[in-house]
Amino acid sequence: MLMLEMMTSVKNKICIQRINSAAAAMCIGMGSFSDPIDVPGLAHILEHMLFMGSAEFPDENEYDSYLSKHGGSSNAYTEHERTCYYFQVKDEFLKETLKRYSQFFISPLVKPKALEREILAVDSEFYKDLQNDAHRLAQLRCHTAASGC
Repeated sequence: MLMLEMMTSVKNKICIQRINSAAAAMCIGMGSFSDPIDVPGLAHILEHMLFMGSAEFPDENEYDSYLSKHGGSSNAYTEHERTCYYFQVKDEFLKETLKRYSQFFISPLVKPKALEREILAVDSEFYKDLQNDAHRLAQLRCHTAASGC
């Protein structure tokens, strides 16, 4: 658990508000270097898809909605050799959040409509970064990696 203190000034008086927050993260040792040569972007697409529901919590927006209602947020990112998923929430909601979060890895749903939408999202991110030199270097590393990307 993490305790944050926020200081605010109200009519020349300082108020201290304590906010108890909990967080969790999980990194998986599979990233873009693990993509099959004929399916580039697969790790990134799967990163997006895991947030789209599970067998126990099938609604696509249930996780984000739950976090929003309980002072939390989440995100994920795909690197060359790993993909990381993380969240933070008010500490009293950690147990219920972990139930939802863990189901992404236990029984994720890959709904065809969501998959189509996320492929477009990942494609859009890719094309947006084509002129970015750091992205170009990453692609060069990816394509010259021993086992492909």
